Parts: sequence; structure tokens; C-alpha cells
Amino acid sequence: MVLEDGYIKLHRSITKWEWYTDANTARLFIHLLLTVNHFPQKWQGIVIERGQRVTSYKELSNELRLSERSVRTAINHLKSTHELTLSTTSKYGLYTINNYEKYQEATLKLTPERHPSDTQATPDRQQSKKDKKDKKDKKESTAHFDAFWSAYPRKVGKGVAFKSFEKIKVDEALLNQMLKAISEQVKSEQWRKESGRYIPNPSTWLNQERWNDEVYFAYDDCPI
Repeated sequence: MVLEDGYIKLHRSITKWEWYTDANTARLFIHLLLTVNHFPQKWQGIVIERGQRVTSYKELSNELRLSERSVRTAINHLKSTHELTLSTTSKYGLYTINNYEKYQEATLKLTPERHPSDTQATPDRQQSKKDKKDKKDKKESTAHFDAFWSAYPRKVGKGVAFKSFEKIKVDEALLNQMLKAISEQVKSEQWRKESGRYIPNPSTWLNQERWNDEVYFAYDDCPI
């Protein structure tokens, strides 16, 4: 088989199509998908558009090795369910596949310089990889925030704090630094006085990078 004329898109949903189990009708429809114009072309003074073809019952009969009666029946099936439109004159028949653009949405084409084996990942595949990475990052970020929230003594403004936390893009090393700072700051004079009144809101602590603050202990807590 010579692969020189490209390919068509055939969605798996065709197996649910009402004519799929009718061998002649399904075969004729797929044959027309393969043989109609995939770009406009002039023919005897008229333009045959994308998704159209000039042919006849006899020609289709010879191409598919079906009787003309079988071809006519299959075409009537396709016309009855609006898959196909047939315009006839005394000279020819113009067959139009309705919704051809829907069946054959524009796809990326290989440039002449590229070999098919050199093709890059499709946009859909790239997007799928990105979505998986984003999902993984989101899960990790949520787990890190939960650890931070559990350790931080002032539990207010959780939603705002989470947004601040996400902006910082906290990795494992920074999380450990934060948790160590919190464990020291909860013992500080400022955080302990007046029942923790001066403990900053968690979003403020994050936005101001307070994990880098120097810690001042009450006199009784200073190491001897």
C-alpha cells in the first residue's frame, strides 16, 4: 500500500452509528469519506468543495464491487439520515458529505521537510502531560500547606493563607525551614505574651517571610 494521499479521521463513536451494522451502507460512507475532496478543486468550470465528489452509481459500483442497486440503497439510507446530499444533473451527480468539517476537523500537517517519525507530541498529549504535572504539584502543595497549618498556632484566614502559601511555591526544604522557625517562634516572648495576642495572622507571616525573623526569648527561657 502506498501512503501518499494522507489519512482521514475516523472516530470510535462510529461503532454506535445506526448504519454501522449495515455492511454496504457503512462501507460506502467510509469510501466516500476517503475519496471526497479534502480541499476545493475545479472541475469542468465548477468548484468541487472540500467534502464533495463528482461520481455516479456505476462508478461507485465498480470501485466497491457492489451492484448498482446495493449502491443506490446505501445512498438512500445516508440521505434519509442526512449524512449525505446528492445533487444530480443530466451529466453527473455531486455527492456532499454533510458535516464533513465536523468529521475531519483541521489537524496539524507535517511540513515537507519532516519525516513522520520526527513528529513531536501532539498539543493534546502535551496538554495531558501538563495537566498531570499541575495535578501532582497541586497535591504536593496542599500536603505542604496542611503541615504548615497544623504547626502554626493562629488559625485564622485559612483561605487567604493558602493563596499566599501557593504563591511562594514551597518545596520540602523551605517547608522544613518554616516548621523549624514556627517551633522556635512559639516560644518567643512576643508570641507568648497576652495569650498569643501578637502572633501575626498566617497570611501576614507568609507574605512577610517571617520564617527569617530573629527570635527573642523571654529572660527565663534564655539558654544558660
